[in-house]
Amino acid sequence: MSAEDCRHFVKCFLAWLKKQVNERDFGSDVVESIEVATQCLEAAYDITSDAEGTDESGQGATDGAGKIRKYPDVDLFDMFQSTCVDVLPDRKERAEEIKNEGNRLMKESKFNEALLAYNKAINLDATNATFYCNRAAAYIRLSEYEKAISDCKLALVYNPQYGKAYGRMGIAYSNLRKYEEACDAYRKAIELEPNNDDYKNNLHIIEGQVENLGQQLFNHIAGDNMNFRNLIMEILSDPQMSMASCEAASRVASQFPDVINEFQSQLSGFLNRTGVNVQQPTSGGSGGSGSTAATSSANNTSGNDEQQTPPPSDRNGGSANG
Repeated sequence: MSAEDCRHFVKCFLAWLKKQVNERDFGSDVVESIEVATQCLEAAYDITSDAEGTDESGQGATDGAGKIRKYPDVDLFDMFQSTCVDVLPDRKERAEEIKNEGNRLMKESKFNEALLAYNKAINLDATNATFYCNRAAAYIRLSEYEKAISDCKLALVYNPQYGKAYGRMGIAYSNLRKYEEACDAYRKAIELEPNNDDYKNNLHIIEGQVENLGQQLFNHIAGDNMNFRNLIMEILSDPQMSMASCEAASRVASQFPDVINEFQSQLSGFLNRTGVNVQQPTSGGSGGSGSTAATSSANNTSGNDEQQTPPPSDRNGGSANG
């Protein structure tokens, strides 16, 4: 959005605020607050109220040089109602056509063009959950994972039972190395679509890689210290381990203080390299941490929203069909 576009949008918003002040019975404190907010916005966007008003035709006033402003003034609230509340049938039909064009562009791997198409569809009908989910697919192709997650969440606002939105959210989270969130998203997708093998496969992949990462972490910590390794394996094989976890931790710390110190010094760097997020203890103690981990399923996605490494996921996602 250009600076001029921003200025015009803010002008329209300020016009709506002024209309609210005139039409509603606000108290003096509220009116004063709105006036202060108006002044701040005018200063921030270099807007001069007196120099650029709106003529009676609604087509915009002339500037100091006598030129007609580029944009007509609009009622933002009316626009909001028409696009987000009461979408007319012809707008819905046109939005659907543009969405289908976006799907075609996705199949041709023209992801930027598809993104623009989905933007246009959303501008015509901002209440369609499919449009946001399809745009999320485009964002995933462009490695814009945070934006993909935001769009999936918007899709779920309009359709809370939309399994594909959770599935795509899982892909985006996994590429951000937010593996707990990815697993949660896949589990929700499976809950909504229990027969979808792609979601089950993705969840299995991530959970398997979490287990593998745990082994890597163990190997990194233990190194060649076989006594330490044997003690850990003894503890893990104990069926009463869950009941004796504190005692087990104490045994490790007391018998191998040097290993524990080395662990503390190396753990942070190792986890940074592997993408694991560690929750630090909130109060005293000699250290230790609880980790939430899973390995990334892919750094990008393939033509079908499938994770390239390891194997596929969300086979219907890449074409953004829907």
